[in-house]
Amino acid sequence: MRHERSETKLTKSFIPMAVAIGLTVAVCAAAALQNSSDHKVLFEKAKFTMETKGDLKGAIQLFEEIIKKYPNERDYAAKSQLYIGMCYEKLGQEQASQAQKAFEKVVKNYPEQAEAVKVANEKLTVIQRSRAIAETGDQGFNMRMVWDGGKASLQGAEALSPDGRYISFLDWETGDLATYEIATGKIRYLTNKGLWDKSNEFAQEHTWSPDSREIAYVWYIGDKAVEIRIISLDGTKPRTLFSPGEGGWTEVCDWSPDKKEILAYAGEKDKKSKLVAISVADGSLRSIEMKGNRWPGNPRFSPDGRYVVYHSEQTEKTTDRDIFLLKSDGKEDLPLVEHSADDYVIGWTPDGKGVLFGSDRTGTFDLWLLPVAEGRALGNPQFVRSNIGRVYSLGITKHGTYYYAVPRRNLWDVYTAKLNAPSGNIMEPPQKLRTRFEGTNVLPQYSPDGKYLAYISVERTSGKSPAVICLLSLETGKVREIPTNFNPAMWPRWSSDGRYLLLSARTDDEKNRDGSLYQLDTRDGSAKVLVRNDLENTNVVTPWSRIKGEWSPDGKGLFYILTDRPANKSTLLYRDLPSGGDTELYRTSLDSHISMSLSPDGRRIALSIQEDGKRSLRLMPATGGEMSELCSFEDKSNHYPSMVWTPDGKYIYFERRLGEESCSVWRIPAAGGELQKLGLSMPYLTGLTLHPDGTQIAFFTWTMAGKCDEIWVMENFLPKSAGTK
Repeated sequence: MRHERSETKLTKSFIPMAVAIGLTVAVCAAAALQNSSDHKVLFEKAKFTMETKGDLKGAIQLFEEIIKKYPNERDYAAKSQLYIGMCYEKLGQEQASQAQKAFEKVVKNYPEQAEAVKVANEKLTVIQRSRAIAETGDQGFNMRMVWDGGKASLQGAEALSPDGRYISFLDWETGDLATYEIATGKIRYLTNKGLWDKSNEFAQEHTWSPDSREIAYVWYIGDKAVEIRIISLDGTKPRTLFSPGEGGWTEVCDWSPDKKEILAYAGEKDKKSKLVAISVADGSLRSIEMKGNRWPGNPRFSPDGRYVVYHSEQTEKTTDRDIFLLKSDGKEDLPLVEHSADDYVIGWTPDGKGVLFGSDRTGTFDLWLLPVAEGRALGNPQFVRSNIGRVYSLGITKHGTYYYAVPRRNLWDVYTAKLNAPSGNIMEPPQKLRTRFEGTNVLPQYSPDGKYLAYISVERTSGKSPAVICLLSLETGKVREIPTNFNPAMWPRWSSDGRYLLLSARTDDEKNRDGSLYQLDTRDGSAKVLVRNDLENTNVVTPWSRIKGEWSPDGKGLFYILTDRPANKSTLLYRDLPSGGDTELYRTSLDSHISMSLSPDGRRIALSIQEDGKRSLRLMPATGGEMSELCSFEDKSNHYPSMVWTPDGKYIYFERRLGEESCSVWRIPAAGGELQKLGLSMPYLTGLTLHPDGTQIAFFTWTMAGKCDEIWVMENFLPKSAGTK
């Protein structure tokens, strides 16, 4: 789901300073300048307290101080009053009246501040809609956590039984399908494949039968086979319903109310997947035709089985979605919710008279209800609940209780640390890069002149959101963002003149999921492909295994590693850009998990190669030829470690994994010698880069917020008009 923080951009006014005539006038002018600066500094402090520290009450006090101390700075006073309302809004429903009063003050006290008044009026409209619904049947509203996963590892594959008694889930500790009885907390495993070292098979997406007695689920058999199976609630009578064949793909979505069909995605090898209805009786497929190139996200049968509601991206170049209604026989497919915001399906109301959906049209992800009859919308959507956040639906019971999961998040953060270049020792503990979007930043790279640190911001709104290239000025601390249509973009490398970034990236029309190599112009954001990857790779082992490359020092060529999964090989190549010709320098198996780094003078390549449970660091001429080994050590982690040369070419820094999570930084002389551990260790540390002066190192880490997904319930949230069955 997409979640973008809506930052109101209001114009700042500047107090002109008159020409100083005489000492007294000069002193007054200086005082006026100081006051102007003070209110701006205080405003930024208040925003930081609100947005970064999350101290909403402290931020309110600071914004109130601005209004009191600087009433003549009306643009900042209006913005401060607006932000006070936003703070109360974030404090929850009990502060709604305070939020309303704050927004009303913006409209009443600052009518000339058009932008602030516009946002305040939008906020007031939402509050009024919410109050109207509350007055017509929102009594007894409650939100509470049902289950924190306990010893099970919940990670995005849960579903609710229609009778509201059970939560089915995939336990990633084993890959088995299980159920959790909400009333008793009892867990029953329906499959029993054994631990991962015994079997790589596992369950995944699943859906309940309408009578809550059976579960249809996807079962993955190795890398090349997948099938849909059905099993009883007590774990008996398992049977295979459908298989798309070797290399095919399928995923279950919903079970029809009459129990006769299962809604699913299905596609044979090398064929585009489509929406189908699978007969529960014999496994036969009925294709459901869609208009245009729509891909049906989260399709759900209406309670009477006549319709399927789904969401789909508005265009190929955006992740924002609209909502559509499809007749289950495929004869009609019409838009239901069309809006410039990102709208996504949650499900039907129990009586089938409305569709619940999430939307970020107010700046946060809120819950909305659209009345529906005979396949058509009745009026405008109704606001139901504010700021439900990044959640995914498990289901809605017949009594109108909504179960959903709050997923734990991947947090990606860039760190920097000071180095003693001669010794390699870390002088100060690593410091996390302070950015507007924390938890989304990966793969830092210092520019050749040392003035910038480039990094990539990913998954700001969802796992499908395009990558943003960020250029941090190390002199001013300001960040310039370059939006892209890449999803993903990885492994940025500066050209020697500092104008271009080489990116391993993928667009929606890429045939190969590993992506290709693109040149991004940092001046205007334009991009062009330098190496088109046309191999038939349809799956990616890990994000870090994608195609990656480095510029030659003269900018006339690229060194890059190309992975060919069907042929089980990784190849190091040199691409001559003027001619487009490739020279093969080295070839090995896919299992070697190779990484590379080009020396500053462009004459040598450092390679990290895994063989027989050991990882070795080797040097080879940039023109290819015989290798020499610098060191080797035990490593069974199957990861793709990063390496970087020191600017003088004397040392090679590299990451080394010790244990399941801990990673540490080491170095070794390029001329050969002893390994040196540098005293820098953090969980999942990778992506090393050195400043051109050799005194700073940057990298990024990966952590998880929370132990696993949390299951929550929302009760008594529907207006009376929505009804229950």
